Amino acid sequence: MNKAISTPLAIIIIIVLAVLVGGLVVYQYLQTPEEEPQTLEDETSDWKVYRNEEHGYEIKYPHDWYLLEEPETFDYCRTIDKNCLQAIAIQNVEESLIGMGDPEDSRDIKWFTIFIFETNASSIEEWIDQSDYSDIYKQEMLNSIVSMEIGKAGKRVWRDDLSDMIDMKFVHKGKRFHIRYVSYDVSKDQDIVRNMLSTFRFLD
Repeated sequence: MNKAISTPLAIIIIIVLAVLVGGLVVYQYLQTPEEEPQTLEDETSDWKVYRNEEHGYEIKYPHDWYLLEEPETFDYCRTIDKNCLQAIAIQNVEESLIGMGDPEDSRDIKWFTIFIFETNASSIEEWIDQSDYSDIYKQEMLNSIVSMEIGKAGKRVWRDDLSDMIDMKFVHKGKRFHIRYVSYDVSKDQDIVRNMLSTFRFLD
């Protein structure tokens, strides 16, 4: 008799406890203040913009840096590859660094260059295969290719990160872009590199 009474009573107690616990959880949830969404500060909002309609791209750079698009910069690019179409240097010093050797206070110099070359390759892999590099170096380059978002588009990019330089090459619509960042200690400039690359975009 007692067993028959205790079973439904136990069920009722369990149900009541479940309702109480559930109500407490809901109450605490409703009492928790909503966190206001944090807005990330755009560190590039006051940066200058370089836009090139001919080659179809633009990039932002720090407001206190200088952009050099001088004949010697292009001549230097042509010594690398006769198919050079354009060369610019974006740097934190006003004087041209081309041919300067090792300038004074070189530890404070930061230098971002963009070289553009004409190519019939449709990908960076194809360009490497067409190059005059040795088979061993070609394989090393192929092993260094990564997928990155460049110009708001996914790109296959050859990238080489050194202590004083970041080198990147990729192909876009018949043009090979060669982007290089040089600094005494690149590890201290990751924010600058990341922000500049994030503002690079294609105009097409």
